[in-house]
Amino acid sequence: MVDALGNLLKMIITPGTPHDSTQAEALLVNISNAYVVADKGYDSKLLRNNLVEKSCIQ
Repeated sequence: MVDALGNLLKMIITPGTPHDSTQAEALLVNISNAYVVADKGYDSKLLRNNLVEKSCIQ
């Protein structure tokens, strides 16, 4: 996870086989009122609902 300037905020290292989206919830802990930009691999109803609750998307 990076900020608007590309500075690293959080990182989780995983083995090469799990999908990146498996770590999305862990990356969003303590994140609120921020804009989230992600690719289609992170598009799930559960994640969208979590982001709406955190005021990261509308």
